[in-house]
Amino acid sequence: MDYKRITWLDVAKCIGIVCIFLGHFGKEAGLFYEYVFKFHVPLFFFLSGCSCTFEKDLSFIEFLKKKALRILLPFYLFAFFALITNCILTGTENLKINLLTIALGCIRNCFCAESLWFLTCLFVIEIAFKAIKMIKFKAIRILIITSVILTKPFYYHEPSLLFNIDSIYYVFYFALGYYLYSAINILFDNAKYRLLKILLFIGTGAYAIIEFFNCNPLDKVIIATKWINNIYSTVHASSRALLLIAFAILLSKLFCNVRVFQKIGSDTLYLCGTEYLLKQFIFGIAGLFGFDRTAGAPFTTYLYVIVMIIIGTWLVSPLLRRLVKFLQKLAVKAFSSYYKRRKEIISAKT
Repeated sequence: MDYKRITWLDVAKCIGIVCIFLGHFGKEAGLFYEYVFKFHVPLFFFLSGCSCTFEKDLSFIEFLKKKALRILLPFYLFAFFALITNCILTGTENLKINLLTIALGCIRNCFCAESLWFLTCLFVIEIAFKAIKMIKFKAIRILIITSVILTKPFYYHEPSLLFNIDSIYYVFYFALGYYLYSAINILFDNAKYRLLKILLFIGTGAYAIIEFFNCNPLDKVIIATKWINNIYSTVHASSRALLLIAFAILLSKLFCNVRVFQKIGSDTLYLCGTEYLLKQFIFGIAGLFGFDRTAGAPFTTYLYVIVMIIIGTWLVSPLLRRLVKFLQKLAVKAFSSYYKRRKEIISAKT
C-alpha cells in the first residue's frame, strides 16, 4: 500500500492526544484521569506500529538516520522551547539540571514538558523493533516481544535510564500495531464482517464503560506469591489496555470522515511536543482575566483541552511543521557536506 493519510488512523491519534492532554491535568480531569492512564500511552505505540507498515525497508544505518531526523530533531526543538518557557516562568535556578535532563532524553516524569519522554522512547522502540525484525526466526521474535512485556515487573520500577530505555516494554504494543494493521483494514473494508464489527464495538464499549467507572472486579485480585502476582498484574494491565485500544480504534472508524478529527490526528507530533507551552499559555491568559483553573473542574478542564488543541492544531503546528522541515533539510545538507569532505580527505591520503 502506498503511503497516504489513513483516516481512521488519524482519528485514532486524535483520540490519543485528547486523552494525553486530559491525563496531564491530573485529578482536575475527573474520571477521565484514571481512565486515560489505562491505555493512552500503549495506544500511541500501537498506532506508531501501524504507521511503521508504510516505511521502506532501509538498512539499519539509513533507518537510524531517518529516525534521528524525524523524531530526535523535533524532540530537541520542542525541548528547547519548553526550556525557554520554563526559565521565563520559574527562573534559571534549575537550568543545569534541565539541560542534563534534555541531554538524557527527558527521562519520564523528570522534565516540565511531560509528553516529551514519549519521543525519545519512541526512537528507542523503533530502533529496537527494527533490530527484532532482522531476526530470521519468527519464534524468536515472538519470544523476545512477549518476554519484554511479561518481565516488566522485574526490571521497571522508576524511570531512570537514557532515552527511557527502561520503558522498552512498549515495544509489545508497537509490534502488535505493526502486525495487526493489515487485519484491521480487512475488518474495516470487508462488508461481510459487519456483524463482527458491531459485536466488537458493543463488547469493547461495554468494557470501556466498566473501566471508566472503575468497576472491574479483576482489579481487586491479589495473588499471595509476589512474582506470580506481578505477572498477573502485568497481563491484566496489558489485556485491559488492548481492549481499550480496540474500542478506540473502532470508535475512530465510526468518526473517520470527520475532517476536524483527521486534522488534529495528523498534527499529534507537534501537539505532543508543544503541550507544555500550550498549557502555560492558556493558564497565563486565564490568570489575566482572574479565572481559577481548578474552579468548575472537570468541565473547565475539558474547555482548556479543547482550546489548547484548537490553538495547537491551527496556529502552532503549521509554523512548527515549516520550521522542522527547514531544520531537517539543513541537517541533511550539513551531514552530506561532512561526509563529502571526509571522503575527499580519505581519498587524498590514499
